[in-house]
Amino acid sequence: MKSILRAAAVAAAFGALVWSALPVTAAYKADYVPAKLKTLGRSTVPIAGTGTVIVQVLVNADGSFRVQRVIKSTNRADNPAAMDIAAHSTYRPALQGGKPAMKFYDFTIHFRGKSVSTGGSYPSSGGSGTRMSSSSGFSAEAIKVNHMLHNGNYAGAKAEATSYLGQHPTDQGVQLFLALADASTSDSQGAADAFDKLNTIPSEYRSAAAQAYAVAAVKMSATQADQALAYAQKAFAMQKDGNTYFAMGVAQLASGSTSEAVTNLKRAHDIAFANSRIPARDKIGIDQKLLEAYTKAGDQAGAATIAGEIKQLDPSSNAAGVAMANTHFANAKVAMDANKFDVAAQEFEAAGSANSSDQLTLVTAYANAALTVRRMDKPNLDREKADADRAIAAKSDDALANYAEGLALLDLSQQKRDNSLKIQGISFLNKADAEAKAANNIGLATSIENILKQVNK
Repeated sequence: MKSILRAAAVAAAFGALVWSALPVTAAYKADYVPAKLKTLGRSTVPIAGTGTVIVQVLVNADGSFRVQRVIKSTNRADNPAAMDIAAHSTYRPALQGGKPAMKFYDFTIHFRGKSVSTGGSYPSSGGSGTRMSSSSGFSAEAIKVNHMLHNGNYAGAKAEATSYLGQHPTDQGVQLFLALADASTSDSQGAADAFDKLNTIPSEYRSAAAQAYAVAAVKMSATQADQALAYAQKAFAMQKDGNTYFAMGVAQLASGSTSEAVTNLKRAHDIAFANSRIPARDKIGIDQKLLEAYTKAGDQAGAATIAGEIKQLDPSSNAAGVAMANTHFANAKVAMDANKFDVAAQEFEAAGSANSSDQLTLVTAYANAALTVRRMDKPNLDREKADADRAIAAKSDDALANYAEGLALLDLSQQKRDNSLKIQGISFLNKADAEAKAANNIGLATSIENILKQVNK
């Protein structure tokens, strides 16, 4: 009968793994919104003629600014007027992680006759086949969306651009401003997807694109490792800074390139810790991933150093325990997939020890450890029962914990020929069944009921 019980429990054991519900590292707060033109100034300097000038402006976090230089110009005679317009304009500061930040703004100014328009990319000699307006290099729809962005109507700009692109998917200008609208509404994955559809990203928007790719890579790494790595590589190719090093490291860690992940996460760490303005919580977020990488690489000395650093930053933080537990859970999954059940059980138990203050971690770790022990060729039933007891001690009304406890008691009842243990086991399974149904975990409930039918024959 034991073999029947074990076979019936296999599917439930896998179905009960709560990988997605485990505590995870804090989200890396790197959402980026570039500096923007607020009001267009008037020039007191005569306009020389038709041309496009890009002026670099340093916009401070408080909105004050300093005009720096002309970056590019198709008509040098227009440069004085462009510099004067830039000096009399006002700007919205960039946002980094939701906070105003000092950033450069590349201000594109188009002159046609005596008229002035802004925005768009620097004109090129080649055509893309996309309909353009004669004054700005963008279609009328792109100009409309751009004006909505400049007026702070980010949601409206996103809706307008999305609707228009459904009928005109080749309009690169609208596609660009959709990417910026997505970035402005903190939809980093949407922004990355939109930037990815551009034939060329204008130079003045490459920083925004790099940030969108970087944040999307971090957010996607747990579920779409290949796409996360692709976006991280795009970000890294455009801009090398703390954010892109972090994104590359996180994506590499998710895709199994552990040594490369350690290298890039260490660079992100060093950049962050050299900057006193970066909050401790963000440094802890970087340290969590670096700790995970060190642990996965088997570098116990490096892991210990980072764990100590996290404690120094925040003595009450459990980030080190969370990171180490997540690493052990990942190792357990790999071992389970390879049918190395003894290794998997050890990793589950190590996960519980690493984050012993978190109830969900304890239940998930020890319940799965018990269920994994019983899959060994020669299971140690005392070990199975001890792990199940730890899961029950963590949360006595948890369906998975009661399931593991019930099976452990049934296994012991067969070994010791003790009917009282069988009765206790059935009681725990009935409790687990009720809790699984209450949580709408139909898969686990069905498995429990199938086992109860076998036991009661």
